[in-house]
Amino acid sequence: MRNIYLLSVFFVLSMVGNAQESLQPFYQNKKAGYKNQAGAVIVPAKYDAGSQFVNGFAVVMINGLRGFINADGTEIIPLHYRDAHPFSNACAPVKFDQLYGYIDIIGRWMIGPQYDEAYPFSHHLSRVKKGKLYGFVNDTGQEVIECQYTFASDFVDGLAVVSDGQHYYYINPFNKTIIQGSFERAFPFNGNKAIVVLNGKKRYINKTGQLLNETPVLPKF
Repeated sequence: MRNIYLLSVFFVLSMVGNAQESLQPFYQNKKAGYKNQAGAVIVPAKYDAGSQFVNGFAVVMINGLRGFINADGTEIIPLHYRDAHPFSNACAPVKFDQLYGYIDIIGRWMIGPQYDEAYPFSHHLSRVKKGKLYGFVNDTGQEVIECQYTFASDFVDGLAVVSDGQHYYYINPFNKTIIQGSFERAFPFNGNKAIVVLNGKKRYINKTGQLLNETPVLPKF
């Protein structure tokens, strides 16, 4: 039954996505609306803020509460949420009252509100934070990596940077340590190499964890 449901969800997303990505937000009298590529107003300027369309839906806000519209301007998910992120994997992280959970494209809870932070999905996994610790949930609502890390990045090419509070290292989606090191800082891979800080020095490593003889430029953080 869930497979049938997911197929129908992705069918809806594919049908609406192409039509809606061309709409762009505009502001008039400090209110947000949406125009098509020809400049015609499709959604009147009535919102306090509005995002770009992503996967067929846009986040809109009135009086600090957020919901979702489609390209017709229909509020398909009412403005109930204190925060909302775009849909990915047919799920969107939203903040209800003081906690985050995940809803589907018709507004049903897929993961009930229980996290202090939640982020969009990346490769079927999403970072979540409970208290001061990070973990990961999948798009079926399972917490597949328990909230146990003081830092976690999104998964990039199958690896995420995590920290146990002392060192940074790299794990795979099964929470197995792939690159272990006494890194004082580590960054996601960009291609076949990543920047780490070891003994106060910036270094590159490859995907086997080998230090490379190159001097990187450290990103700002």
